[in-house]
Amino acid sequence: MAEEQHNLETAIKSFSSMQIDDHTKQNIMPPPPPSHNASNEIIETHCAQCGKEVLIMPNGQRCTENDIHNYINQKTLPVMQELERLKNENRMLRDSATTFQQQCAELTQRNQQIAQLQEQLKAAEYKNYALTVHLSEFNKPSLC
Repeated sequence: MAEEQHNLETAIKSFSSMQIDDHTKQNIMPPPPPSHNASNEIIETHCAQCGKEVLIMPNGQRCTENDIHNYINQKTLPVMQELERLKNENRMLRDSATTFQQQCAELTQRNQQIAQLQEQLKAAEYKNYALTVHLSEFNKPSLC
C-alpha cells in the first residue's frame, strides 16, 4: 500500500510538471509495441520534434491534459475510496471504544454501588444478630 501510494505520488508530480505543447497533442510517433506497455500505463518518452518529455497513452496516442487528469483520477480513485473506507472503519472503532469506555465507567459505578449496599447489608445483619441475641436473653425465663 505504501509503495503504491509512493508510485502514485511520483506519477502525479511527474504528470503535473509536464507541459503539453500543441504539436505534442498530435500522434506523430508510432504506438509502442504491445509488450512495451502491456500494463496499460501511460509511459514517458521524448518528443521526436522538440526533445521534451511527453506522455504516451497505452494506445500510442499522445496524452492531452484531459487524458492525464483522467488517468490520475483512475489511479487515485481506488486509493481514495480505500482511504475513505479505512477512515469510516476507524471512526466506527473510535465510537465503539467510546461506548465501551462509557459502559466500563457505568459498570465501575454499579460495582461501587453494590459494594456500598453490601456494607449496608453487613451492618444490617450485624444489628439483626445483636437484636436477636438481646431478645433471646430478654425472653429467657428468670430464675428468681
